This record gives sequence, structure tokens and C-alpha cells, in this order.
Amino acid sequence: MYTVIEKFNDTSTKHIYEVGAVYPAEGKKLPGKGRLETLSTSKNKYDRPFIELVEQDEPPINDNPPENEDGGQDEPPINE
Repeated sequence: MYTVIEKFNDTSTKHIYEVGAVYPAEGKKLPGKGRLETLSTSKNKYDRPFIELVEQDEPPINDNPPENEDGGQDEPPINE
């Protein structure tokens, strides 16, 4: 996921991106590698980046089993 760090008008989609917006906008496809490089570096005619990659944190791993209503851990059923 990318976030906008400099307001710009995406000439390929005619969408105006405000600072803090998610890129690409909802319903828009992620552009190719070349376009992402142009927008995320100063390798463009404006000599500045417009978006930056946001690392999404992995969801936390729950090493603890869920607790039951009385605060104890649920026991697996015993098959007899």
C-alpha cells in the first residue's frame, strides 16, 4: 500500500490525490512498476516523490488459546 506525501493529479486516471490519501484510490488498479517508481522517487519532471510505500504490519500471532467465560483456557473435548 502507498500513501500520498505530496498532492498530485494522476494524469493516467485524472484523479487528484491529497496528502495522506491511499494510492491507488479505491476501485483503481495498482499501476506498473515504472509508474510506481516515477511517483515514489524524484525521477520525474518535478524532482520529488509523491507517494511512499507503507509497510503493513503482520497481524499479531496469538500464541495463547482463547479463554473461556470463567477466565480459564478451554480444554479440548475428550473422546471416550
